[in-house]
Amino acid sequence: MKVSVLLATFKRDGALTQTLEGYLKLVSNSADFEVLVVDNAVLPSTKALVASYLTQGLNIKYIECAKPGKNASLNKGLDYLSGDLIVLTDDDAIPSSDFICNFIHAAEKHVNVDVFGGAILPFGPNLPSWVDVTNSYMQGAYVIRPKTTKDKKVRPTYIWGPNMAVRKSIFDSGFKFNEAIGPNGNNYVMGSETEFLNRLEKAGYKAMFLHLPYVLHQIRDEQCSIKWLMGRADRQGKGLAYHKYSNGLIPSLHEAREKISKNKIEQIKEVFKGLLTINTSRIISALYVLRLKRSEFNSLFND
Repeated sequence: MKVSVLLATFKRDGALTQTLEGYLKLVSNSADFEVLVVDNAVLPSTKALVASYLTQGLNIKYIECAKPGKNASLNKGLDYLSGDLIVLTDDDAIPSSDFICNFIHAAEKHVNVDVFGGAILPFGPNLPSWVDVTNSYMQGAYVIRPKTTKDKKVRPTYIWGPNMAVRKSIFDSGFKFNEAIGPNGNNYVMGSETEFLNRLEKAGYKAMFLHLPYVLHQIRDEQCSIKWLMGRADRQGKGLAYHKYSNGLIPSLHEAREKISKNKIEQIKEVFKGLLTINTSRIISALYVLRLKRSEFNSLFND
């Protein structure tokens, strides 16, 4: 079974270098795979970087995509796939040592499963001490998905973008990424992979979360500020609203107001508990949820 690794990049040669180093280390494990890098910034430096790994023996291809947006880049990359299993990842996600082999083994073993995923672990010394990696909202903010001890069947939407694989037959049947959402500038709607996987779930595709393949998700310097985190809350709130809208789950205005008021009280209590116990992580998490829920409400009823 051949694997195509597809990722989009945008002005992140430093992070991309660490990621490609990870894939270069996988060349010796005999797995048949290619890496497709779609450059959404069309930088000569990124093109040269990709070419340097080709000379080192990595089966890698550079693809230009001038149309703005991560999903536009991924859709461009779909035209170049040659694998039977497509690993979708990010330019800042470093693969584990048996990453490709783990996915191949699972795909060959579980022939009735079409979507696979795995753990996403934070990587780097700069993760702020005030980030509670056990908090589900902080996990969403920093795209952290903990390891499991065994494989398990899950809903497709349980799987997250930096570590997922789908059979090529899904794309051959016509599925593509929604270019109206996903990373595109600074003020975008989060949840592009979730939207894609939600459509697969509706179409009846089965998913499995694997305990072996994982990626190390690089924490970038700009992600270490409260300003970035609050912007993330705004984008995630928009993504949640989009998901509810797409699935006909929009509550009444009265119900939504009641929920946001209740949530506001709960999170304010969390802030005070954090102040009393001098727990910065608890305070930041509560402020994040407050901002996220407000963004979701505004996206549903005010935009």
